[in-house]
Amino acid sequence: MTSSSSFFLLIVIHPNVNDRLTFDLHLNGQKYTIDLTLNAGHYTSTSMIQEINSSLQEKLTNLGFFPDLVQAQIGGITSGTTEDDSDKLVFKINMQENGRNDSGTYRIDGVRGNAAYTLFYQAEGEPTPSYTIGIVDLSGTTEIEQGVNDTFIMDVDGVEKQIVLQPGTYNSTTLLSEINSQLTAVNANVTASYFDRRLKLSSNEVG
Repeated sequence: MTSSSSFFLLIVIHPNVNDRLTFDLHLNGQKYTIDLTLNAGHYTSTSMIQEINSSLQEKLTNLGFFPDLVQAQIGGITSGTTEDDSDKLVFKINMQENGRNDSGTYRIDGVRGNAAYTLFYQAEGEPTPSYTIGIVDLSGTTEIEQGVNDTFIMDVDGVEKQIVLQPGTYNSTTLLSEINSQLTAVNANVTASYFDRRLKLSSNEVG
């Protein structure tokens, strides 16, 4: 399976914006859905391939396949079109002639997910989320006190959204979980994550 866009560029993966890549692997008529979640960050083409393959190996292993049965790479095959395939993202079946039992009829199709247009298809521009980043380092513990520091008020597309956190002592993981839980409860269409140990609130809409 070959992409239609050049892969020699700087790639930015945003959490919950363009971090999911899904495709279908067919083996002897049976379909397996491969759903990859990529780590957010800035990638070169080489490091992006490494990130895809790392996630791919974990998913294939969980499904009972050899971890390198399917591999991502740049170029290396001919798609049969008039396009130059040497700089395209490729998913290929990596069958071995070393005695392991990986014979069968394979097909890869149905590439989709919010990362598909970043990594696989030609698109104008990159998806860019609207976001705001705090100034406080939240890598340690955080004490949330009722009526003191428990409330977020934000304007999302002209609509005011408010969340109130449960009081208590949080580490970075549980704090993020609590914030996202409250954001979901009010349908804020906003996702909380961390950037350089600081809180980052990103709109789920891109543009």
